[in-house]
Amino acid sequence: MPRLKTKGTLGGWRPGAGRKPELRNRMMFTISLEGDAYAAMSAIAEERGISLSAVVRDAVAVYLARRRKG
Repeated sequence: MPRLKTKGTLGGWRPGAGRKPELRNRMMFTISLEGDAYAAMSAIAEERGISLSAVVRDAVAVYLARRRKG
């Protein structure tokens, strides 16, 4: 009986295949948003075709850049 190939734990069939991680040194935390803010950010994520996390990262980057200039 031939041996069946199984998918590796790294994703894809080849070593290194699959989606690469977006962030190298990521830290995870939980935030709470008002319903309107959440809905607006979710709409932006859907419109841009990105994750809600990416929208929040972009917003934080803009905030930090403005704060450094100020």
